[in-house]
Amino acid sequence: LTRFVIASEPETAKEILNSSEFADRPIKESAYELLFNRAMGLHPSVITGGTSEGFPQPIFSAREEFPTSEDSAKKLVMNCWEYSTGETILPSKVVGFTRSKEKVQESVGKEMIFRGTDTVAILLEWTLARMVVHPDIQAKAQAEIDSVVGVNRQVADSDLPNLPYLQAILKETLRVHPPGPLLSWARLSIHDTHVGPHFVPAGTTAMVNMYAITHDEKIWSNPNEFKPERFMEEDVPIMGSDLRLAPFGAGRRVCPGKAMGMATAQLWLAQMLQNFRWVPTENGVDLTECLNLSMEMKSSLVCKAVPRISA
Repeated sequence: LTRFVIASEPETAKEILNSSEFADRPIKESAYELLFNRAMGLHPSVITGGTSEGFPQPIFSAREEFPTSEDSAKKLVMNCWEYSTGETILPSKVVGFTRSKEKVQESVGKEMIFRGTDTVAILLEWTLARMVVHPDIQAKAQAEIDSVVGVNRQVADSDLPNLPYLQAILKETLRVHPPGPLLSWARLSIHDTHVGPHFVPAGTTAMVNMYAITHDEKIWSNPNEFKPERFMEEDVPIMGSDLRLAPFGAGRRVCPGKAMGMATAQLWLAQMLQNFRWVPTENGVDLTECLNLSMEMKSSLVCKAVPRISA
């Protein structure tokens, strides 16, 4: 039985994320197995297998490798030798251990992809979808880029602070379609504590429902409307100090790559809008959401990129 508490208010969310009582995280399968229940010194072969036996290769290149029968046989023999204690070793036990190592590699690989690239890619897909659906907003952003950068060079990262409307578009996308609405917010209470008037025992998993916060009518006017101008009227920080919109978390467990993630998304979006006009296909754009590891588009974005002709 797992005890849960879910926060859907900014004040409660801030209390959880900034509290030293919720300093831990529920350990995930990938970390649990890779670190051998956090005692990684007792099982160096798992660390070696998890980091060097091939999973970085398929992740970061298009080439896929499949072990030969000879390689598989060698692995089984080495595992038998390594774990031999004088007792009879059942083949199923060795095969099971080998498969568990492969499962660890897959889990860690998925974790690396999700944390490192997937959220930025999903954010840009949602943003481009909104640009296709709202051509007036797209044109306004392109006019801002042309005014600041001109037409004779590509937009650079040094231009980003001078593109407030572009930043407002990304903020509004993060508000309407938060890539990590719930699943990446887990915290674990290490002591008995209180959240507001409620008692929370040690070992309780706490989550923040950021989707509920960003769609709360008490916090945002017309929350279902895509309106970047709301962030031009009020500068809402998104790096964790204001829990009305904190896509990267807050407190000591805040995302360490938040600045790089936002800078990457801003630059890529600016370059795509500077060079192309994004228009729908005959099938239009489906904005239906699908919650998997992150908040994805149920139907992948398909649109046309039309080169822009600068006057």
